[in-house]
Amino acid sequence: MPSYALRVAALAAFVAGASAFPITARAASEPALAGTWLGSLEYRDFGNGARVVLPTLLTVGRGAGGFEFFYTFDDGGGKVVRDRERVTLDLAARRYVVADRDGGNADAYRIETVDGFADDGAGGTFTALGSGTENGAAVDVRETVTLTPTALVLLRETRPRDSSGDFLFRHRYRFSRLSLAPR
Repeated sequence: MPSYALRVAALAAFVAGASAFPITARAASEPALAGTWLGSLEYRDFGNGARVVLPTLLTVGRGAGGFEFFYTFDDGGGKVVRDRERVTLDLAARRYVVADRDGGNADAYRIETVDGFADDGAGGTFTALGSGTENGAAVDVRETVTLTPTALVLLRETRPRDSSGDFLFRHRYRFSRLSLAPR
């Protein structure tokens, strides 16, 4: 299997030439999120508990009622996987919603903590709680999102529903900015 660095470079080159997901114009108030991000998805494998890392490209643009997240994953062996999510974020209302590509199967979270996100554009971190299903079992979910002008980290942790136990790592996206979305 090619090295991780070679897979990242190949993924970036593939996507740059593919023009698979056009980006809509962004509003002036959203420069910190809209654009193209290159990084990885690290996840805990359900089968053996091992951590797996996949090179990932994320393109963020405006969509109906929020943001459109377009993911492109290098799954190895020449397999490229694409996915899309619709994300609604309202820090004032303390609401964070992630829906599938068609706007269905939405996971709604209540934002519990916010640090930063001042008008200076430096970004910040928020943590949101909700519920979901993991490997067929009901779980509590904690999502932590950190955004700066050059980095985006999306961390998902879970625990059995209504448990007082610790949240455990489920997956983490780590991205560095490649470009801003066109105006």
